[in-house]
Amino acid sequence: MKNTINWLKNNWFKAGILLVILIVGVSLAYYFTIFIPTKERAKVYQWQQEELVEAQKAQLKIDQENQSKLLLESCFNEAKVKKDESIIYWSNYSEGCETYEYKEVQTKCLQGALDSINKAKEKEKEDRTECLRIYPQK
Repeated sequence: MKNTINWLKNNWFKAGILLVILIVGVSLAYYFTIFIPTKERAKVYQWQQEELVEAQKAQLKIDQENQSKLLLESCFNEAKVKKDESIIYWSNYSEGCETYEYKEVQTKCLQGALDSINKAKEKEKEDRTECLRIYPQK
C-alpha cells in the first residue's frame, strides 16, 4: 500500500493521463455501443411508423372508393328494379287491354300502358343521374 502511494506521488501525471484515457475510452465505448444504436433504432421505428401511417391512409382511400362504388352500384340496381317492376306491371296491364270490345278503347289502353313504360324508363335515367350526384366517382 505504501508503495502504491509513493508511486502515485511520483507518477501523478501518468496516473492522471491513464485516468483520462480510461474515461475517454469508456465514453467512446458507451457512445458507439449504446447511444448511436439507440438513436438508429429510434429513427428506424419512426420511419416504420410513417410508412404504416401512409399505408393506412392509402388503404383507407381504397376502401372509401370501393364503398362508394358499391353504394353507386346498389343505387343503380335499385333504380333498375323500380323500372323493371313498373314495366312488368304495365305489361300485365296491357294484356288486359285486349279484353275491350272497341279498338279505340284498346288503343287508348295500350297507349296509356306504353306511356307509363316510357315514363318508367325516363324515371330510371333520372334516378341514375341522382345516384351519380349522391355517389360521385373519380
